[in-house]
This record gives sequence, structure tokens and C-alpha cells, in this order.
Amino acid sequence: MTQTTFKLEEKKIKIVPIITDNKGDLREFSFILDTGATVSVVNEDVAIRLGYDVRTLNKENLVTIGGKTSTRKLRLPKIELLGKVIENLDVRVIAMPIQVSMFLDGLIGMDFLLKLKHLNIDFEEQTIEV
Repeated sequence: MTQTTFKLEEKKIKIVPIITDNKGDLREFSFILDTGATVSVVNEDVAIRLGYDVRTLNKENLVTIGGKTSTRKLRLPKIELLGKVIENLDVRVIAMPIQVSMFLDGLIGMDFLLKLKHLNIDFEEQTIEV
């Protein structure tokens, strides 16, 4: 099992995934874990920084706690997080409000977390074991 530290900020687990862009280069981002989210989400700006033309991505509706919203679907070739590598993860691209996107690039939902098989979060030690 692998153990990773995280930052607990305003009751949010902040983590740093490494995502492969469309040229094969590795990039780091600032995400949170969200066990209440069915799918993982990236900010539109992240998709652009990864080299994707958001306008060409397939549209898809996403139901959130705030209602239905229009998104774009993006398949990430590779994402490394918590010592694990997941290939071909489908994420949703949304335009996050500027107040959020200044501090956050996206969120990791249950679609990623279920692939881990085992997940233990220790809030006191601020560690995640997978």
C-alpha cells in the first residue's frame, strides 16, 4: 500500500494529481477529493492547458446538487494520483467560477476512487493510504 499526505483546507482534502497532456508532458494541478461526486471534473482552463480544444469535445449534461449543467467530456490519457496511475479516465470539463478556479483546478470523484479498491483517509495525520 502507498501512503500520501494531503492538505486539509476548509474541510476539503487538497491533493496534487499529475496529468499527462496531449503531447505526453506531465503537469501538476490542484484538486480536491469529493466522495459525493460521481464523476471527476476539471476546469475548462485545465483542458486548455493540457492542449485540448474544448469546443471540439462532446457535450454531455451533468446533474449536480445545484441542478443540471452542460459539460464537455474529455478522456485523460493518464492521471497519476495517490501513487496510482489510471489510464483513459473520462472527466467532465466545466467553466468553474473565477472565485473557485483561482484556488482549484478540479475535483476527483468516485469514478477515480472506485478504481483504487482500498482507500483509508486519516484526518488527524493528514494521510491517505491506497
